[in-house]
Amino acid sequence: MKPERSGDKDILAVCAASLSGLTMTRVILWLIAITIVSYAFGFAIFALSGGLSPGPEPVASPFNRMAFTSANTSSFPLEGASSGDVRIILGAGELTVQGGAQPDILVETTVYSGSPMMQPDYAVSRSGSPQRV
Repeated sequence: MKPERSGDKDILAVCAASLSGLTMTRVILWLIAITIVSYAFGFAIFALSGGLSPGPEPVASPFNRMAFTSANTSSFPLEGASSGDVRIILGAGELTVQGGAQPDILVETTVYSGSPMMQPDYAVSRSGSPQRV
């Protein structure tokens, strides 16, 4: 008489016991939970990569402080001129203009751009007393 191996029956009993509590409702709830977590991670990655607009105040936004955008600050002094003119030509994007430059500076700019090629070009001309940027 050959002894019976009881190990195979134990393994089958464990597998049957672990799958016996699995119902269609639990499967659907797990799929919904996984979907919600996936959307949350996707939204977080989208927001942190700069996909969301930071609003009218780009300096106050945490998204512009990341490595995905580079800040370029330039200032143009009056250099003895009594007045100055600033002309802005904007092809695309958002523009926020605020007052409050120092008394000896005509204009100070901070541009946030994801690409170094998207930084602005400045042309400064001076004729007599006024200075034009």
